[in-house]
Amino acid sequence: MSAPILLVDAGNTHILAAIHDGTGIVDREQVPTDGGDFAGAVTRLVTGVPVHGAALATVSPAGPEPLLSVLRSVGGIEDPLVVDCSVRLNFEMMHPEPGQVGADRLANVAAACDGITGAAIVVDMGTAMTFDLVSRDRKFLGGIIAPGPATAARALFENAPLLPEVGWDPPRRAVPIDTEDALRAGVVQGSVAQVDGLVAHLAAQLGEDVTVVATGGLASIVAPHAHTVDRVEPQCTLAGLRVLWRLNRP
Repeated sequence: MSAPILLVDAGNTHILAAIHDGTGIVDREQVPTDGGDFAGAVTRLVTGVPVHGAALATVSPAGPEPLLSVLRSVGGIEDPLVVDCSVRLNFEMMHPEPGQVGADRLANVAAACDGITGAAIVVDMGTAMTFDLVSRDRKFLGGIIAPGPATAARALFENAPLLPEVGWDPPRRAVPIDTEDALRAGVVQGSVAQVDGLVAHLAAQLGEDVTVVATGGLASIVAPHAHTVDRVEPQCTLAGLRVLWRLNRP
C-alpha cells in the first residue's frame, strides 16, 4: 500500500477533500467554497494520518493560493500538485487553447482514460454541467459546458417568484396537470433530456461507440433516468486527481 495522499476538488459551490490510501478513498470532508472551514476540514483529515502529498484541482476565482496556503500550514504538505494543462497528462490535448480547460475537467478525463478502454464521455453535474469527450486513442477532443441542473432551477425560481420551489422528486404523471408537478417534470426530466441530447450530439461527432460516465452532486438523481448514461462514478474527479498525482509525483 502506498503512502496516503490528500485530494482536493475545489468547485464553484463546494470543496471536497479526501484521503486516498493507495487503494481507495478512506475519509472525506466537504465544506462550502464560499466561507467554509477548509482549514478545519484538512485538520480533521490529516490528524494522525502520515499524508505524503496532495493534488489540487480548483475552479475558484480566488485561484489555488489560499488553498495551497492551508495545505502547507495546516496539512504540512510542502509541494502540492496543482492540476492544470502544464502537468503531465495521460491523454493528448486537442484543444486549441488548452489553458482554458478547467482543472476539474482535466481530472475527469484522466479518470476516464485510466479506467475505460474505448472512447468516453464524462458528464459532471455540478454548478455547471460539463460534457468532456475523449477518443479511444486517448485524445481529449473538447466538450460542452451548460448550466447545472440546480443552477438552472434556482434561476427559474429566482426570476419567477410566483412559482413554488420544488425538490428533485420525479413528477407523478408523464403529462403533469398541476404547477408543482409541471415544475418537477421540467427540473428533473428537463435535466435528463439535456444530458441525453448533448451526449448524443457529442457521440455523433465522434462516430464511434462511447462509454458515458456521470459524476457530480446530482448525478445519482438525474443519471438513472438518462438512457445514454452507462454508469455513475461519484468519485470520478478525485480518482482523476489520484491518477495525475501518480503521473507527476512518482
